[in-house]
Amino acid sequence: MADNKIIQTVRGAIAPSRLGFTSMHEHVLRASDWPYQAIYKDFLGEIPENRFPVLPDKPVAMEDLAYLHHSHHELSDTNGLDEPLMHDEVADFGRFGGGAVLECGAPGIRGDVLGLKRISEATDVHIIASTGLYVEPSWPEVFRTMSRAEFADHMEREVSVGIDGTSIRSGQVKAAINGPWTEPFGAFLEAAAQTAAASGLCMTAHIEECSQEDHRRVVDALARFGMPLDRLILCHFQAHFQELELMRLVEDPSRFGLHLDYACEVLDRGAVICVDCFGIVYDDEPLGGIAESDAYKIAAVCQLLERGYEDQIVMGTDIFMKLMTRRFGGHGYVRLLNYVVPTLKSLGISPSTIEKMCVTTPARLLAH
Repeated sequence: MADNKIIQTVRGAIAPSRLGFTSMHEHVLRASDWPYQAIYKDFLGEIPENRFPVLPDKPVAMEDLAYLHHSHHELSDTNGLDEPLMHDEVADFGRFGGGAVLECGAPGIRGDVLGLKRISEATDVHIIASTGLYVEPSWPEVFRTMSRAEFADHMEREVSVGIDGTSIRSGQVKAAINGPWTEPFGAFLEAAAQTAAASGLCMTAHIEECSQEDHRRVVDALARFGMPLDRLILCHFQAHFQELELMRLVEDPSRFGLHLDYACEVLDRGAVICVDCFGIVYDDEPLGGIAESDAYKIAAVCQLLERGYEDQIVMGTDIFMKLMTRRFGGHGYVRLLNYVVPTLKSLGISPSTIEKMCVTTPARLLAH
């Protein structure tokens, strides 16, 4: 890594060697007004009647956690990640040995970047902020009529000047799609790829609730738009490792087991995959969903390491709602440090390989 490269954090630029153990897909603060329930209901569907006995405007409470683990999008308060709560969660991560988190919130869900800076200063955990956009239904009105050039101007400003009128600069680009490909999304995606390529920043692509064919279409488009695939992080990739719909397992029992062909396909193209949502506590059970398994994720990582992809895997916990924090019954950011790393070691993965996934590769990707 060139000596003159830096990583842009919310506290300013640092040398890559200072980054430390890094969770590569997280949310620290979230916008309180994004249409969380509407977006999830749009692509997941309505919970069947009488399956969710909790009033939608009720605060998260202990007696409701079991229901919320199966239907988290039915209660608006699950969306709240406030500064005091997340200060304590990030502080836990630091105490367990965490050095940095990549905050993947972009306009549409991004919280207060000055709050990110305060948390980082108080906990001494580096936080890297993102430019880009979350899924199209969450876009603030100002973005809905932008041209490709206007998208690019906005992101370049957040990279070189600062976010929301502050001097806090973005340290990566985020692009997300949860639904059909639209013309505005295509214009944004082209601008995002070109912004990342021009600035040298890495990009995290959130491509969810779609087939492998649709997923491949986004990767192909990013490559066509000039995004270097070795700087592209495909997050939530564990969704491709196991079947997550009960009916498909009933209809085709061969869907049990690890599915790694598509992972190998994108890794062979040079992209990086992020295996995240470790410690996940929800499953959309009333809609026929199956919970992602940490055991499947660990097994998939071990298999991919055995096949030689140790330089192309990073990990995270994707804490995006209260239910995933320690203070509300979840595992928090520390799941990587107190479960994932010890388990990998117990399965024979070398400390040097773990360091690549958690320290070296994150530093390489975030340095520019």
